[in-house]
Amino acid sequence: MNSSMSVHINRGLYGLKAGQPSLFWDTGQRLFEEGTAFLNDEYCQSGTRSSPNTWKNVASALAFWFNWCDEACVDWRTASRDNLVDFRDGLATAISPVTGRGYSSGTIVAYMQPVIAFYDYARRRKAYFGDIYGAEVYRAISEANDSSEVVSAATTLVPSRRTNKGAIRPFRFDDLRAFLASLGPTATERDSADLRPCRNRLMADWGWAVGLRLSEIMSLNPYQFLVLHPDVNSPFSQQAIKVTGKGQKERDVAVPNWLVADTQAYIEGERARNLELGRKKGKKVPGVLFVAGARASDPGSPFTPRRFEAIVEEACISSGLISLKPRVCPESGLVTQVTVPRHCVHDLRHTYAVYTYWIEAMNGNSEPWKVIQAQLGHERLETTIRTYLKFVQLFGPQGQQ
Repeated sequence: MNSSMSVHINRGLYGLKAGQPSLFWDTGQRLFEEGTAFLNDEYCQSGTRSSPNTWKNVASALAFWFNWCDEACVDWRTASRDNLVDFRDGLATAISPVTGRGYSSGTIVAYMQPVIAFYDYARRRKAYFGDIYGAEVYRAISEANDSSEVVSAATTLVPSRRTNKGAIRPFRFDDLRAFLASLGPTATERDSADLRPCRNRLMADWGWAVGLRLSEIMSLNPYQFLVLHPDVNSPFSQQAIKVTGKGQKERDVAVPNWLVADTQAYIEGERARNLELGRKKGKKVPGVLFVAGARASDPGSPFTPRRFEAIVEEACISSGLISLKPRVCPESGLVTQVTVPRHCVHDLRHTYAVYTYWIEAMNGNSEPWKVIQAQLGHERLETTIRTYLKFVQLFGPQGQQ
């Protein structure tokens, strides 16, 4: 073997999309046809994963796997599930050269899922006949054999993205205020003295004030707000809109009038200006609410979840919401302390749940959990209570503030 794989990004030449990746052996001398065809068919041309950043990340994950196979003297055509387990376990004990820390479970999943999807694709193309299967293939085998064992094997192959599902980290009141201030002004209160975009603050408000997941925030569309008429004299009264949650299930959520007004101001102001910049570059108007800003390379294009995650992390650090964690240099083994954000995007949803519990309790609601369950979209009330009960007791009535 003794060859390495690299990712090449197309600039829009040869009839390919700008940002479309290709995989090459030997530093660009020999095209890896199977992997490149997979990227083209399942990502770049499918229309369901339109972000070039996603394409690049998937291509990088595949290159990482194929280079691992090369180092381990494993032919990718005959790679087995045991090889993939070795790959996974190696990542679980390795130190990232970028962060100096161990790979998180989410990063390991991001490496493994494209590899499994590639092998399902290669099997359909009669290019692979081994035992690496995705969940859908395992499910079909399980149904044919009337057995649950193969499904269990599929679910244990890839680690859970969240190793500690009980980690509830809502923002304290003063911390939330500082965090929101660092994100930027609200759309209705923005003045000429503060020229920062209001989109980042607005997205965070949909998290802590409504309890939406990041994916649900990204799925909002501007047309939902055309028929709403918020009463400026009753900013805390609520209106209902539909959001798309897990499993593409729709539910109604209550939104305060002040947030509806902020969202409409964003649509008519900042969003409209960014869409106009996009039109000048020949971009189509996206159907999603949140779009890239004037300083982005593609203003007016759909805003990406990963970029907002980075913005939240940056805002935490700038507002002093930080923790110190050890970092190991992979070369020297030297351990240093690095600053990491104390919160992530999902903590905004936790903040909503804890604050709402205390607000409802203080207002005399004897069943506050039902309000939270309906808003968060939990199928079972027990899920809501189990997730938050212990923490609201420890957190105290901060929601009253």
